[in-house]
Amino acid sequence: MITSRILELQMSHAHSWPMEHVAGVLSRGGVVAYPTETIYGLGVDAFNETAIGRLLEIKRRPVAKPVSVLVRDIDMLRRVVARVPAVAQDIMGRFWPGPVTIIFPASEAVPAILTAHTGTVGVRISPHPFVERLFRFFNAPLTSTSANISGGSSLVEPEDIRRTFGGRIDLVISMPESIGGVRSTVIDVTGDRPKTLRTGAVDTTDICGEGNEPGT
Repeated sequence: MITSRILELQMSHAHSWPMEHVAGVLSRGGVVAYPTETIYGLGVDAFNETAIGRLLEIKRRPVAKPVSVLVRDIDMLRRVVARVPAVAQDIMGRFWPGPVTIIFPASEAVPAILTAHTGTVGVRISPHPFVERLFRFFNAPLTSTSANISGGSSLVEPEDIRRTFGGRIDLVISMPESIGGVRSTVIDVTGDRPKTLRTGAVDTTDICGEGNEPGT
């Protein structure tokens, strides 16, 4: 059985991280399992429709479920959103970089398969050192759906990820630093008031009220 390669990275040797290789895999339409401050994500180029389709097939994720993304900064955010509502400004200032995904109106550049034809897209900026470093070499939004089979538990160990997906994904990033283990909080800012769609790593009830729990 073909299995994906596990690439082990050390924080203490950040200068030697083979990020150009990881970025190259993504640029060629590859799928990478990578750590964040919340849980492991499955990443592809969020502008590559073929790669997104492959991702959905690998996860067995229904096409009716949108996929969220990570961006490097506000400049990259503006490539994936049609506008930044005023109500989002305070949330971004308080919680970014961090484990809060914000639902925005999607830009026309975002493939409809990513948004599940909803016209909206979930975005966050991650403070995880791997993600920060990768974005120095990869100049596109990165999908950030959990590393699991849709509906199943999130996988947090590189060997479990490789065992589950085999050769269907190209690369698994292994780092000794722990991940948070809790999904991001999801807030929708497309309406008149912010609304918590999923309660996660950050409590936002002071600005959004109680949330609910959509599938991953």
